[in-house]
Amino acid sequence: MPTREYELDRVLKGLAGDIPGLYWAALVDQEGLIVACFPSDPPVDPEAISAMTAATISLSDRVLADIDGGDLQYTAIIGSKCQHVSIVISKDRSLSIGLKPEAKVQSSFGPLCRWLPELSRVLHMRIS
Repeated sequence: MPTREYELDRVLKGLAGDIPGLYWAALVDQEGLIVACFPSDPPVDPEAISAMTAATISLSDRVLADIDGGDLQYTAIIGSKCQHVSIVISKDRSLSIGLKPEAKVQSSFGPLCRWLPELSRVLHMRIS
């Protein structure tokens, strides 16, 4: 039986293959630690990825609370050299994706809709 680590890598690799211009896809926990990342050696330091994800989620949660905006779904920070999108998967897990500057954030939504249910299934796998 495949391990959870193997399955997370498989899902993140599949997601990465479906999103044009993707630099990385990383699963980050509520403590701001990377649980899994594809590629395993992304072009941005993994500690920076996890810190960016935790910071954007935290700030966005505070903004939404102040404006009574409901639960956070995702954040997007678009720069001239890189784009960072954080997608809330559950109260204790987020997905961070890094995109090349020419990539369209909207082009990631279809693949995300296809792969997030599989990611959720893997996260809830029973390990014996």
